[in-house]
Amino acid sequence: MAHDVRSEREGSRILVAGSKLLQESITVLLEQRRDLDIAGVGAAADVVALARDLNPELVVMELTPGGGGIPPLRALGRSSPPVPAVLLVNHCARDEIAAALDAGAAACISVEGGTADLLEAIRAVRERRRYIGPHIADLLMRGAGLPPRTAERGANGEQLTTREREVLALIAEGKTEREIARTLNLSPKTVHTHRTSMMSKMRVHNVIGLVRRAMELGIVQKLAVAVLTLQFT
Repeated sequence: MAHDVRSEREGSRILVAGSKLLQESITVLLEQRRDLDIAGVGAAADVVALARDLNPELVVMELTPGGGGIPPLRALGRSSPPVPAVLLVNHCARDEIAAALDAGAAACISVEGGTADLLEAIRAVRERRRYIGPHIADLLMRGAGLPPRTAERGANGEQLTTREREVLALIAEGKTEREIARTLNLSPKTVHTHRTSMMSKMRVHNVIGLVRRAMELGIVQKLAVAVLTLQFT
């Protein structure tokens, strides 16, 4: 059963959903900080109902093998207002992590990242930024974690227009769509259209996959750290 701690702490905003060990450890950690409060705790299977009842600012949620966390993620994104989720990953396959990012996870970190990574993820989400911890980024960038269609025949850089390559280079620097629009004197809508077109041409489903593919093709030479803290669109 869920434990609602709103009566114990004023202004509680974070819901913790996962195993008992996760609930207890994250609660102890966050209760030591004056700027972060616990709205409630409960099982990952109950996260959607808990979010509806407790109205948290964000969810810290355990992602376990098997893909069971994907439907709740999508449901949290469709709720009104949407509830962003920080995923804590332990022993999940790369394709499961990529699927979770596609499903709308606001942040994704590994248990290996420790307290500092968790707090950075929470801070980023509260500032309406996406965050991918270094352990997760390294795992995805090795190649096997992205959807298989990434490597299908025909997903090559020759299909990109000159403008798309310009947009892609700025994406790789971690620029937001608004920043790219200002740099290239375009509308944000046009930049979004270019990004969607590139993803379709290169057969990827998120920006990390897009930049990784661009690196493989030599369109960009290195991944800027900033791409791991992309602004929400």
